[in-house]
Amino acid sequence: MQLARVVSISVENVRLLAARTEALRAAEAARDEMERVLSTMSDGVYHLDGDWRFTYANRAAQEMYGVDDAALRGRVIWDVFPA
Repeated sequence: MQLARVVSISVENVRLLAARTEALRAAEAARDEMERVLSTMSDGVYHLDGDWRFTYANRAAQEMYGVDDAALRGRVIWDVFPA
């Protein structure tokens, strides 16, 4: 009886791990697709977090602001655009 419970739990853990692995793969594919779409847009797109810090800027936004994503990432919008 105890062996059957251990086997059952092990099988369930394998099933959950497979589902988690598939969900991670799907999330990574969606992220890659979104990055591909945003990076090819001619409009500048950026994202700010709840503290008004840049978390993302696509190529068009980087060209508009004359800086790369690494220079914007983590900076507060008011420091970049004081007016």
